[in-house]
Amino acid sequence: MGYRHIAFGGLVPRSDKEIVEILQALTEARKQLPSAINDLLWIHLFGVFRPKIQAEVRRAGISSFDSATYFRKAWLRSDQNYLGPDGKWYAAIRVPPTSDPRTVKRLEDSGVSLKELKKLEKNALNALHEFADGNRSIGWTLRAVQQYDFLLSRSDDHSENLLEAYRKTLEGRIWEKCSCKVCASIGIDALIFRGYNRNKRRGAHNTQLLYNSLRTYK
Repeated sequence: MGYRHIAFGGLVPRSDKEIVEILQALTEARKQLPSAINDLLWIHLFGVFRPKIQAEVRRAGISSFDSATYFRKAWLRSDQNYLGPDGKWYAAIRVPPTSDPRTVKRLEDSGVSLKELKKLEKNALNALHEFADGNRSIGWTLRAVQQYDFLLSRSDDHSENLLEAYRKTLEGRIWEKCSCKVCASIGIDALIFRGYNRNKRRGAHNTQLLYNSLRTYK
Protein backbone atom coordinates (compact mmCIF):
# COMPACT_ATOMS: atom_id res chain seq x y z
CA MET A 1 0.00 0.00 0.00
CA GLY A 2 3.04 2.28 0.00
CA TYR A 3 3.52 2.76 3.75
CA ARG A 4 7.15 3.02 4.76
CA HIS A 5 6.63 3.66 8.49
CA ILE A 6 4.72 1.08 10.55
CA ALA A 7 4.19 1.05 14.32
CA PHE A 8 3.01 -1.73 16.62
CA GLY A 9 1.01 -0.86 19.76
CA GLY A 10 -0.69 -2.74 22.58
CA LEU A 11 2.58 -4.34 23.68
CA VAL A 12 3.00 -2.76 27.13
CA PRO A 13 0.89 -5.29 29.10
CA ARG A 14 2.34 -8.28 27.25
CA SER A 15 5.08 -10.53 28.61
CA ASP A 16 8.57 -10.73 27.13
CA LYS A 17 7.66 -14.16 25.73
CA GLU A 18 4.58 -12.81 23.96
CA ILE A 19 6.52 -9.89 22.47
CA VAL A 20 9.20 -12.26 21.17
CA GLU A 21 6.49 -14.37 19.54
CA ILE A 22 5.07 -11.26 17.86
CA LEU A 23 8.53 -10.28 16.64
CA GLN A 24 9.08 -13.76 15.24
CA ALA A 25 5.74 -13.62 13.41
CA LEU A 26 6.70 -10.20 12.06
CA THR A 27 10.01 -11.60 10.79
CA GLU A 28 8.19 -14.41 8.98
CA ALA A 29 5.73 -11.95 7.42
CA ARG A 30 8.56 -9.74 6.16
CA LYS A 31 10.11 -12.69 4.37
CA GLN A 32 7.10 -12.60 2.04
CA LEU A 33 7.89 -9.02 1.00
CA PRO A 34 10.27 -8.05 -1.81
CA SER A 35 13.64 -6.87 -0.50
CA ALA A 36 13.07 -3.49 -2.20
CA ILE A 37 10.13 -2.91 0.16
CA ASN A 38 11.78 -4.42 3.25
CA ASP A 39 14.79 -2.15 2.85
CA LEU A 40 12.56 0.93 3.02
CA LEU A 41 10.49 -0.11 6.05
CA TRP A 42 10.86 1.72 9.36
CA ILE A 43 9.18 -0.29 12.13
CA HIS A 44 8.49 1.26 15.54
CA LEU A 45 7.32 -0.30 18.82
CA PHE A 46 5.02 1.85 20.98
CA GLY A 47 5.81 2.17 24.68
CA VAL A 48 8.09 -0.78 25.28
CA PHE A 49 11.74 -1.39 26.01
CA ARG A 50 12.70 -4.76 27.49
CA PRO A 51 16.43 -5.24 28.14
CA LYS A 52 16.19 -9.04 28.21
CA ILE A 53 14.82 -9.29 24.67
CA GLN A 54 16.68 -6.40 23.04
CA ALA A 55 18.72 -8.82 20.94
CA GLU A 56 15.46 -10.26 19.54
CA VAL A 57 14.23 -6.75 18.79
CA ARG A 58 17.32 -6.04 16.75
CA ARG A 59 17.17 -9.35 14.93
CA ALA A 60 13.59 -8.54 13.90
CA GLY A 61 14.82 -5.36 12.23
CA ILE A 62 12.98 -2.96 14.55
CA SER A 63 14.09 0.59 13.77
CA SER A 64 12.93 2.41 16.92
CA PHE A 65 10.88 2.27 20.11
CA ASP A 66 9.65 4.68 22.75
CA SER A 67 9.38 4.12 26.48
CA ALA A 68 8.75 6.35 29.49
CA THR A 69 9.57 3.60 31.98
CA TYR A 70 13.09 4.73 32.87
CA PHE A 71 11.94 8.33 33.19
CA ARG A 72 8.97 7.49 35.44
CA LYS A 73 10.95 5.10 37.65
CA ALA A 74 12.67 8.22 38.99
CA TRP A 75 9.70 8.71 41.30
CA LEU A 76 7.46 5.62 41.05
CA ARG A 77 9.61 3.02 42.82
CA SER A 78 10.86 3.04 46.39
CA ASP A 79 14.13 1.24 45.66
CA GLN A 80 14.80 1.72 41.92
CA ASN A 81 14.81 5.42 41.15
CA TYR A 82 18.33 6.06 39.85
CA LEU A 83 20.11 4.02 37.18
CA GLY A 84 23.81 3.97 37.97
CA PRO A 85 26.56 3.93 35.35
CA ASP A 86 27.30 0.43 36.68
CA GLY A 87 23.92 -0.71 35.30
CA LYS A 88 22.39 -1.17 38.77
CA TRP A 89 19.36 0.61 40.21
CA TYR A 90 19.58 2.71 43.37
CA ALA A 91 17.00 4.17 45.73
CA ALA A 92 16.62 7.94 45.81
CA ILE A 93 16.66 9.28 49.38
CA ARG A 94 13.33 10.82 50.31
CA VAL A 95 13.26 14.27 51.84
CA PRO A 96 9.86 15.63 50.73
CA PRO A 97 9.42 19.42 51.09
CA THR A 98 7.31 20.80 53.92
CA SER A 99 6.36 23.60 51.51
CA ASP A 100 4.13 21.07 49.75
CA PRO A 101 0.66 20.85 51.41
CA ARG A 102 0.46 17.17 50.46
CA THR A 103 3.62 16.46 52.44
CA VAL A 104 2.29 18.35 55.46
CA LYS A 105 -0.94 16.36 55.28
CA ARG A 106 0.99 13.11 55.29
CA LEU A 107 2.98 14.31 58.31
CA GLU A 108 -0.06 15.32 60.35
CA ASP A 109 -0.38 11.95 62.06
CA SER A 110 3.17 12.19 63.43
CA GLY A 111 2.08 14.65 66.12
CA VAL A 112 5.18 16.77 65.48
CA SER A 113 4.78 20.52 65.07
CA LEU A 114 5.37 22.09 61.66
CA LYS A 115 8.25 24.11 63.12
CA GLU A 116 9.97 20.94 64.29
CA LEU A 117 9.25 19.22 60.96
CA LYS A 118 10.95 22.03 59.07
CA LYS A 119 13.95 21.68 61.36
CA LEU A 120 14.15 17.93 60.76
CA GLU A 121 13.80 18.49 57.02
CA LYS A 122 16.67 20.99 57.04
CA ASN A 123 18.81 18.65 59.14
CA ALA A 124 18.26 15.81 56.66
CA LEU A 125 19.21 17.94 53.67
CA ASN A 126 22.25 19.37 55.43
CA ALA A 127 23.40 15.90 56.46
CA LEU A 128 23.18 14.64 52.87
CA HIS A 129 25.11 17.58 51.47
CA GLU A 130 27.73 17.33 54.22
CA PHE A 131 28.07 13.61 53.53
CA ALA A 132 28.61 14.35 49.83
CA ASP A 133 31.38 16.78 50.84
CA GLY A 134 32.99 14.13 53.02
CA ASN A 135 32.11 15.82 56.32
CA ARG A 136 29.56 13.34 57.72
CA SER A 137 29.51 9.58 58.27
CA ILE A 138 26.91 7.29 56.72
CA GLY A 139 25.47 6.51 60.14
CA TRP A 140 25.00 10.18 61.04
CA THR A 141 23.45 10.93 57.67
CA LEU A 142 21.03 8.01 57.77
CA ARG A 143 19.87 8.96 61.26
CA ALA A 144 19.14 12.51 60.14
CA VAL A 145 17.19 11.25 57.12
CA GLN A 146 15.35 8.65 59.15
CA GLN A 147 14.23 11.14 61.81
CA TYR A 148 12.35 13.09 59.16
CA ASP A 149 11.48 10.63 56.43
CA PHE A 150 10.05 7.92 58.66
CA LEU A 151 7.47 10.35 60.09
CA LEU A 152 5.66 10.14 56.76
CA SER A 153 2.57 8.01 56.62
CA ARG A 154 3.19 5.31 54.00
CA SER A 155 1.60 1.97 53.36
CA ASP A 156 4.70 -0.12 52.75
CA ASP A 157 7.94 1.82 53.08
CA HIS A 158 8.32 1.99 56.87
CA SER A 159 10.91 -0.74 56.98
CA GLU A 160 14.54 -1.55 57.46
CA ASN A 161 14.62 -2.49 53.77
CA LEU A 162 14.24 1.15 52.77
CA LEU A 163 16.97 2.21 55.18
CA GLU A 164 19.30 -0.42 53.73
CA ALA A 165 18.48 0.82 50.23
CA TYR A 166 19.48 4.32 51.35
CA ARG A 167 22.70 2.92 52.81
CA LYS A 168 23.55 1.24 49.50
CA THR A 169 23.04 4.55 47.69
CA LEU A 170 25.31 6.45 50.05
CA GLU A 171 28.00 3.78 50.24
CA GLY A 172 28.21 3.60 46.47
CA ARG A 173 28.53 7.40 46.06
CA ILE A 174 27.24 6.53 42.62
CA TRP A 175 26.50 10.14 41.59
CA GLU A 176 30.25 10.78 41.58
CA LYS A 177 30.76 8.04 38.98
CA CYS A 178 28.34 9.47 36.42
CA SER A 179 29.45 12.04 33.86
CA CYS A 180 25.99 13.07 32.61
CA LYS A 181 25.07 16.75 32.83
CA VAL A 182 22.55 16.16 35.62
CA CYS A 183 24.99 14.48 37.99
CA ALA A 184 27.84 16.78 37.03
CA SER A 185 25.77 19.87 37.84
CA ILE A 186 23.79 18.88 40.97
CA GLY A 187 25.72 15.96 42.44
CA ILE A 188 23.97 14.18 45.31
CA ASP A 189 20.81 16.21 44.69
CA ALA A 190 20.17 13.89 41.75
CA LEU A 191 19.66 11.18 44.39
CA ILE A 192 17.35 13.20 46.66
CA PHE A 193 13.69 12.32 46.18
CA ARG A 194 12.03 15.67 46.70
CA GLY A 195 10.24 18.02 44.27
CA TYR A 196 9.44 17.77 40.58
CA ASN A 197 12.65 19.55 39.61
CA ARG A 198 14.97 16.97 41.16
CA ASN A 199 12.79 14.01 40.30
CA LYS A 200 12.48 14.89 36.62
CA ARG A 201 16.18 15.62 36.34
CA ARG A 202 16.78 12.14 37.73
CA GLY A 203 14.36 10.84 35.10
CA ALA A 204 16.37 12.63 32.41
CA HIS A 205 19.53 11.04 33.80
CA ASN A 206 17.91 7.57 33.65
CA THR A 207 16.80 8.14 30.06
CA GLN A 208 20.29 9.30 29.04
CA LEU A 209 21.85 6.18 30.52
CA LEU A 210 19.24 4.02 28.79
CA TYR A 211 20.17 5.66 25.48
CA ASN A 212 23.87 5.08 26.15
CA SER A 213 23.28 1.43 27.11
CA LEU A 214 21.66 0.62 23.75
CA ARG A 215 25.10 0.76 22.16
CA THR A 216 26.17 -2.28 24.18
CA TYR A 217 23.47 -4.61 22.83
CA LYS A 218 24.58 -7.00 20.10
